[in-house]
Amino acid sequence: MDPKVTVLMGVFNRESYLEETIQSVLGQSLGDFEFIIVDDASTDHSWEVLQQQAARDRRIRLMRNEANQGAAPTYNRILAEARGRYIATQDSDDISLPQRLEKQAAVLEARPEVTVVGGFASLMDSQGRPLPRTLLQPTTDKVIRAQALLFNSFIGATMMGRRQTMADHGLQYRYSTVEDFYMSSALLRYGQGVNLDEILIKVRIHGGSVSNFWEKQESLADQVSLENFALRGLDHRFGQEDVLLMRRVGLRGLALSAEERRRQLDLLADFLDCMRTELGLSRAEVHELSHWILVRVLRGMSLPPHHWGNLPELLRLLRLDPRTTLGYLGRKLIPGDGFN
Repeated sequence: MDPKVTVLMGVFNRESYLEETIQSVLGQSLGDFEFIIVDDASTDHSWEVLQQQAARDRRIRLMRNEANQGAAPTYNRILAEARGRYIATQDSDDISLPQRLEKQAAVLEARPEVTVVGGFASLMDSQGRPLPRTLLQPTTDKVIRAQALLFNSFIGATMMGRRQTMADHGLQYRYSTVEDFYMSSALLRYGQGVNLDEILIKVRIHGGSVSNFWEKQESLADQVSLENFALRGLDHRFGQEDVLLMRRVGLRGLALSAEERRRQLDLLADFLDCMRTELGLSRAEVHELSHWILVRVLRGMSLPPHHWGNLPELLRLLRLDPRTTLGYLGRKLIPGDGFN
């Protein structure tokens, strides 16, 4: 009998973290899964650790790439072998909380219209010590698919999707380092998305994290975003330069001139109007989408929400907003700042 879930994991030089990561999967409250792991031509002792772990649990299936392929080809190799109804991703240095698979599979079981489900994540350092930040994402379908035009609406390491949807539409992973953005965008074409309003994983931040290669990630994410606009038929309304400028709202936002920032915020206001008319977002949903845009602004400023140590820069940024796209959030977040 086929398992309910296939957990897929690619590994490249993660010997220090593998045992803890694997045990977090094997210890799940939902036990009906297969765990397919591909060693992507590691040069450390990862393969030996994997063999030791596989010898202890029959749910682990191992494969090995002869040469390093990267995440997307490695995941596609696993997809070709997967037998589970649902596909869950697991990063090789992160920790899944015990009820992660059970809670996500329950959503997909109860809601056939949903094709992809994620959740929140906490952060830890290389030693497993907690860091003071939680990764959040929108939780409702309309806001998820609206944000997904510009940015990934899922934390990749939390994703679980329907294998049948992938098979029916020939979906495969593309663009290593942003393969999660591509796959979640593809799954949203054929159903709804949900993020559970709770922490499902602990994400490890260290010098070897894929997330550290942000320049390459951003370039590939640009491509995914442009494809998303084209597939929605919105490329006639927002050209390539428009989309790329909107995407710079966070990570590269502070490198923009005042003129570029004004143009960017005008575009974002148009984008929000478009989401109301094209995707049918309510006023409350548009405000929620604005919130997630402002979150990216704050991240780009290295300004944690609990520490307003850079208020002058934040106020300067909000005052550049000619159509108060973000300004109303400034009034909420910073009372008495002159906006009231």
